Amino acid sequence: MRSIKKLSNVIFLAILCLYVFAASAHAKERLEWIPDVLLDVAFETKYIWRGQTMVDDPVIQPGGSIELHGFTFSVWGNYDASDLDRFTEWDYIFDYTFNIGEVREKFAMDENDLEFVDRLTLSGGYIFYTFPHLDSDAFNSHEFYIGASYDVLLQPFVTYYLDFDSGAGSFLEFGLGHTFEFPAGINADLGITAGYNAGQWGYDWSFSSLLFSGEVSIPVLKYFEIAPNVNYSLALDNQYDSEFYGGVKVSISY
Repeated sequence: MRSIKKLSNVIFLAILCLYVFAASAHAKERLEWIPDVLLDVAFETKYIWRGQTMVDDPVIQPGGSIELHGFTFSVWGNYDASDLDRFTEWDYIFDYTFNIGEVREKFAMDENDLEFVDRLTLSGGYIFYTFPHLDSDAFNSHEFYIGASYDVLLQPFVTYYLDFDSGAGSFLEFGLGHTFEFPAGINADLGITAGYNAGQWGYDWSFSSLLFSGEVSIPVLKYFEIAPNVNYSLALDNQYDSEFYGGVKVSISY
């Protein structure tokens, strides 16, 4: 319990520092070179990843990111709040995302030429997985990914992950989603995501799960947001378990 209290204090101080910075900078004109900064912490009943039950108990998941001109560096962690009472994972993500339409507009390309691709967004990146609760770093792993999404009603997307280290194998993820907008800046996101595991982390090749997710984002004050969520991961192969889980995420961004 002492570790959880220490973690809570660190998260609180980090969010407080960002809030003070954002509030002091609000009165000034934002400069183009200033990155977008996000800090968040999620409290979830379980940790489910790509159909795998990683932690079958309550977890705390802090994270943060810095984004500038499409380049994003993110850090994400998972804290087992039950028996282990310690961090079980830290991930470091480098991502570059761009929208075709924005690129065409920036370079003053012919707007009547291939307009249908303007809604296409492409991304690619690298993930470094670490597991500090294990005695050795032999299980740490590296993964590259590429993805695409299309800005229409159901927001179709697909992402391909290739792990070239401990998790040797690939994973294909694809799905649909939609955002419902309400007054006062409240948004409700509904999504469905399917995954196919091609041998990652020793699993047999198969569809892993079908994830049904729902989240409501509620702005609080100017920079804060609270987002309760519910999820159901339906196992598509007997290597996985169907799981229902949920929680709430608190974030601050500038």
